[in-house]
Amino acid sequence: MDTNREKGIAEAKAGNKSEALLYLKRAVQENPQDATAWLWVGSLLESPEKKRLCFEKVLAISPENPHAIKGIRLLDEQIFKEDFQAPPPLQNYQLANQQPHRQYVQPTGPSPDTAFIIELIGGFFGLFGIGYMYAGKTSEGVLRLFAGIMANLFLGLMVTITYGICLVITVPIYIFLSITSANSIKKYLIRKNQHPQRR
Repeated sequence: MDTNREKGIAEAKAGNKSEALLYLKRAVQENPQDATAWLWVGSLLESPEKKRLCFEKVLAISPENPHAIKGIRLLDEQIFKEDFQAPPPLQNYQLANQQPHRQYVQPTGPSPDTAFIIELIGGFFGLFGIGYMYAGKTSEGVLRLFAGIMANLFLGLMVTITYGICLVITVPIYIFLSITSANSIKKYLIRKNQHPQRR
């Protein structure tokens, strides 16, 4: 004749949770030192507090029970699933010691900060567009680079004609344009990394 514990385990394996709990609770009432029955009760309960009490009972009876240790660890990490699977039969007490796997997705593509720095430094020397080429916006980068070189030639001519006086005006303009251009490519890459489908 099957014991209440055996009937409860059979019902749990068949997916009849309420029937399983009924038999297993009777089993722990009949024998409060039945670690296996406590373990199954703990695995079937919904409440994290009640689960913890059951696993603590198991550890009081069998201090090195791997399933009870794992159950408490999962509760402590707050990733305990409501459908915690019941432990295998008593003879299969091997536990895979695997930590929960959290996957971090590394953003791919050019770094917004690197593009910012490249464009900023290049812009100070009138070489706009290098940050854009680094970011993959080659055609826009080439246009900006060409415009910057032409502006440098014009500036060189103006410096010669005005004996350097025009630098008082053009240097702040170059600084402003460098910062604006660098910010623009950085914002573009941030948006692109947040929404990879958009271009």
